Amino acid sequence: MKARVLFMFAAIALSGSSQPIPVGATHHQRARMLDQNTRKLECTLRLDREVYLAGEAATAHVTLSNPAPELLEVYDPLSNGGLNLLRLATERELQEPGITAGPYRYISPHPNKGWSGRFVWSDEMAAELKTVWFKPGEKRMLEIRSFDPLPRTPDMMWPSGSSVPTHSGEYQMWFSYCTDARVGFRVIQPVFESFAKVRLNESLRLYDSMARRVVERPRYLYALALRVEEAVVIVARQGDSMQESVVTDVPGKVFRENAISPFSPFQRVAELRGPVANLAIRQLDETTFEVVWTEAGGRLVRRSYQPRLSKSQLGPP
Repeated sequence: MKARVLFMFAAIALSGSSQPIPVGATHHQRARMLDQNTRKLECTLRLDREVYLAGEAATAHVTLSNPAPELLEVYDPLSNGGLNLLRLATERELQEPGITAGPYRYISPHPNKGWSGRFVWSDEMAAELKTVWFKPGEKRMLEIRSFDPLPRTPDMMWPSGSSVPTHSGEYQMWFSYCTDARVGFRVIQPVFESFAKVRLNESLRLYDSMARRVVERPRYLYALALRVEEAVVIVARQGDSMQESVVTDVPGKVFRENAISPFSPFQRVAELRGPVANLAIRQLDETTFEVVWTEAGGRLVRRSYQPRLSKSQLGPP
């Protein structure tokens, strides 16, 4: 399936530039105006699943709309918002130091506050604020995938780095651009069934700054068969790994949290009923791979996918 360049779409959809500060307006006035306008936007957040496998890649869908009858200049969502991850805390954890919100505790000790935590202290800083315009009734959508590279906005981060958590439990996601953009989800531990790997045809060439030369590192991709209740889920690692990993867990046992990390983030390739055998992953060309397995009755199944591959860096930056 052809990969969608979601962040490029988002950047185009939200493109805009700040207008000069009106004559006589102070940075306090401009910041206040942007705060008021941004609060007028309606915002919703949803995830592509309600229940994730531990370590599974995720996509957040954000919808922003202007219900006001006037044109609004607001803070740019890509530069002034971020995703925060919270986990349902135990009674003991709620008594310990840490940032909490109701029964949930922030995973990061420094949660993203978005534009509401920004302090504008000069006219020069106000002039450099990134903003966009929303027409009356206009609606825009963002898709933030946990395994995509982010635009040059350090505040905009997927909170767990590259996937949903590898620990089971109840979680909540909050998009800090909007106070009410929150959604809950659950992470479960699957049962490990089988494992496959492939070494890529081309190694990764990296510049070693200490040795001052280019070195080569082998790259691997992985596929797993995981059981969730009566279903078997075939997953494949979303990106390549420069470390060769092995599974130490026993088939038929719960896939331990610390054993999942080397294979995360992964995406679902197929969901089926019944056992699978002869799981394998193969490279078709430079960018396309296929996961192969045999279903009950001897039926051979092939599913292609395009992971995100690392790029060689052949010289000093």
